[in-house]
Amino acid sequence: MNLLNKPLIIISSFALIFFIITESFTYYFGQEAAKNKAYRKDHLILNNLIEAQAKNIQILAGILSSDKRVKEAYLQNNPEIIKEYVTPIWKKVKDEQLTYEIHFFKPPAISFVNFSNFKSIGKDVSSVRTDIEWIMTSFKASTHALMCKSYAGFRATNPILDDNGSILGGLSLGKKIDWIPEAITSRTKHKSFLVYEKESTNSLEKKYYENFMKDKELVGNYILADKTIDISKDEIRHIDFTKKIQSILIANSRYYLNIYPIIDFNKNIMGYVCTVTKLEGFKEIFIKNIVKNFILLFLSALLVFLVTRYRIINLLKQISYIENTTKDIKKRDFTLLREQLNNKVLTSKSLIALQNNVINMGLELEKQYINLEDKVREKTMALNNKNDELEALVSSYDKNVMYSSTDLDGIITDVSTAFCRVSGYTRKELIGKNHNIVRHPDVDVKEFEKIWEALVQEKSVEAELKNLKKDGGSFWVKTFFAPEYDNKGKHIGYTSIRDDITDEKEIEALQSEIKETQKELVFKMGTIGEQRSKETGNHVRRVAEYSKMFALYYGLSEGDAELLKQASPMHDIGKVGISDDILNKPSKFTDNEMSIMQTHAQQGFDMLNGSKRPLLNTAAIVAHQHHEKWDGSGYPQGFKATQIHIYGRITAIADVFDALSSDRVYKKAWCDEDIFVLFKEERGKHFEPKLVDIFFDHVDKFLDVRDSLSDKGKDSK
Repeated sequence: MNLLNKPLIIISSFALIFFIITESFTYYFGQEAAKNKAYRKDHLILNNLIEAQAKNIQILAGILSSDKRVKEAYLQNNPEIIKEYVTPIWKKVKDEQLTYEIHFFKPPAISFVNFSNFKSIGKDVSSVRTDIEWIMTSFKASTHALMCKSYAGFRATNPILDDNGSILGGLSLGKKIDWIPEAITSRTKHKSFLVYEKESTNSLEKKYYENFMKDKELVGNYILADKTIDISKDEIRHIDFTKKIQSILIANSRYYLNIYPIIDFNKNIMGYVCTVTKLEGFKEIFIKNIVKNFILLFLSALLVFLVTRYRIINLLKQISYIENTTKDIKKRDFTLLREQLNNKVLTSKSLIALQNNVINMGLELEKQYINLEDKVREKTMALNNKNDELEALVSSYDKNVMYSSTDLDGIITDVSTAFCRVSGYTRKELIGKNHNIVRHPDVDVKEFEKIWEALVQEKSVEAELKNLKKDGGSFWVKTFFAPEYDNKGKHIGYTSIRDDITDEKEIEALQSEIKETQKELVFKMGTIGEQRSKETGNHVRRVAEYSKMFALYYGLSEGDAELLKQASPMHDIGKVGISDDILNKPSKFTDNEMSIMQTHAQQGFDMLNGSKRPLLNTAAIVAHQHHEKWDGSGYPQGFKATQIHIYGRITAIADVFDALSSDRVYKKAWCDEDIFVLFKEERGKHFEPKLVDIFFDHVDKFLDVRDSLSDKGKDSK
């Protein structure tokens, strides 16, 4: 066989095999790729169509919602202003089919002016117009698909705000979507039709539903609407609307069906835009691709062959020259070499040039070998340094990190030096023992059972645990437990890393004790003022309980309510600065005595103010403001309404309720009926109305607290 024919045969065989393989893959995957490409193309066109139409009504909605005349109509509650201004615009955009609806609303979703149905003015449409309620609260515009009571389409909704940014109302413009199938077909040549979910038409009123269904067909749970292809009910029933691409038979012809869901404002599927393409179109594309690929492959193979043939011919000439020259040298016939040297024919093709090339190649290889040795030596040194660093890191980890490993039965297989140092055990004493050896008896067994249950399920667990030392002492650890696996991924045991938090736990206990001492001290200080004015300690207890109840019912957090409960006993701490003659005077105060008595609020504030403790700061507010009144007639600052801190408002009503319910040196306890009458009279005057309402809503519970903490052991009223 001619040597020149061998490359041609090899290249041709390779090209043919490559072509068969690639076209087989193309045939197998080509149609799927073409279908996905068609789906994406139709989807892009559909989105562009909808965005273009939506842009028109978005712009008009923005213009109308920001117009001064529209805002003035809301401020004057006069819809006629909107009718006069918008009616010419409505006629024009409706005639040009730019919009099907212009509808103005008042909060929360009351029809103000509806140009498509003036009869609906004044109706509350919040049950079907969740988009309007949303813009009223979010102050944001929205564009979305929606099935309203008279048509299916998409809307642009805008909030209408006054100059201060407060909500006046809302506006919606709507456009039907029955134009989509024809628009899709005109741009892509693909037939199209609309399908609605029957459930999405529940918002349509009966007369609108009947009108809506005139040119449509009900097929099970779906409604076949506008279309550019003749498709029957039976063919619709065979469609799986959960698949975006599928094959479908229409009038005995096979099509590819693309489905694009229409999502409404509430994130529900309102319906679908469907496009269909004949299978023949994909086959034509496939055949064209085969022809194109074959031509490209043939030309590539031919080019490779020509280049290779040229190189082989030159190579054969060089080999022939070297072979002939070698034979002449063996025969010691240098005639040809002399002739070529004399004629300057001896070039890089000659034996000498070939020899020089071989020598140069050897020298270059020697250089590369030396360089390679240097690089290997350098990399080896770097690797040794890394190993040393790793060993140091492992050693440091062992000395400073408390870790342990167990098998699947909880038997210890390894522990760190740090773990041994803290627990008091040696490594030998721990390895082979059950990990329960360090479990402290104070810890609930159920806690360990919960941890073990999670580990058996191969889950990680984090917990704070009290551990037992060898000498009987204890130490607290924050532990991270995790399953352990071998190199093949087999579950072989468990590992845990512990952080010693004994000091933190001791600090927590000390802080808790300080906090409780602080609470008790505040309460004792609160009783000083009460005892000086011949009142019982139960007064401050009752006021504290009432205050917390009011705070929780008012909506304050559990933490704020508890803080107020702890601080309220200090409300009369300022009385320590008032003389006993005034405090315990059984008769009415003179004006001067009353002025002195009223200074106790400011004195209490001066005693407590400026502390960095939240409890004392709260107590300062309570002491300062518990005699302020809702209508501003209180003291010492004459604050009114919400100028009075909520702590002051709550303590005021709690203190008055207990004062009226209890015997004092200057009066007898009131009966409940008289107290209730006073509270109703002082609603909005002395007390915040909401707090009075809370009192009467939960009066039985307030009376229960009063009875349980009664000075007499049992309330007589």
